[in-house]
Amino acid sequence: MNQRPPTHVDVSASTPHTISLAVWDLPLPLVRGRPSTIKVGARCSRGCTLAGQQVEIQDEKGATVARGRVGDAPWPGTTALYWTELGLMSPAIDGALSWIVKLAAEERELPHRGASSTVSVLAVGPPGHVVTVGVIDRETQAPVERVEVRLGVYRGATRGDGLVKLALPSGTYDLHTWKTGYEALSQVVDVAQDLAVQVELLVAPESHEEYWM
Repeated sequence: MNQRPPTHVDVSASTPHTISLAVWDLPLPLVRGRPSTIKVGARCSRGCTLAGQQVEIQDEKGATVARGRVGDAPWPGTTALYWTELGLMSPAIDGALSWIVKLAAEERELPHRGASSTVSVLAVGPPGHVVTVGVIDRETQAPVERVEVRLGVYRGATRGDGLVKLALPSGTYDLHTWKTGYEALSQVVDVAQDLAVQVELLVAPESHEEYWM
C-alpha cells in the first residue's frame, strides 16, 4: 500500500502574526486644554512591513483623541518599528486618565491580529511659575548634569550647567533628585512665585559587601 508523502503546511500563512505597540514622547503632565503630540510605533512579531497602518487613540469614553497612519520608514536604529507622531488636544479636566491606543491591522497579505495598549495620561492646570533647580556636587561645588529632578508630577533633567527649569502652578511640592553615583535627596518646596532652588549632592559611598562574580 503506497503512502502519500506528508503535506507541508505554511504555518506563517495561516497563523495571525502579533503586533506590539510602543508609545513615547507624551509630555507628563499635560497642560489642561492645550495641544500636544505623542509618538506611536507598531512592530510585527515576524518583522512584516506595517507602513500605512492606521493607529487611533481613544479616551476613557471611547471618543477619538487622535488618528493617523504610521510612516513608510522604521524608527531610526530599528528594523521594523513603524511609527508616527500624532497631534492631540489635552483633556479639558484635571486628573489621571487612561487612553487606549489601537491598531486594526487592515489590508494585510498575511493575517495579523489587531493590537491595543493603554497609556496613562495626567492633566493639570496651566503653570503659573517657573522653578529653576540648580544641582552641584557638595565636595567640588561643580554643576552636575543629567540629574533627574521631580517636583510632584513635574519632571526634568539638569543640563551641562546643572540647571533645569520646571513650569508649574502654585503649591507645595516634594522635590526629589536622583543620579547614579550620588545619594538621592528629597525636600519640600513651597511655590508661590518664580523660584530658584539649589541642591547639593553627596557622592554615594562605595559598597564593600562581598559578592560572587
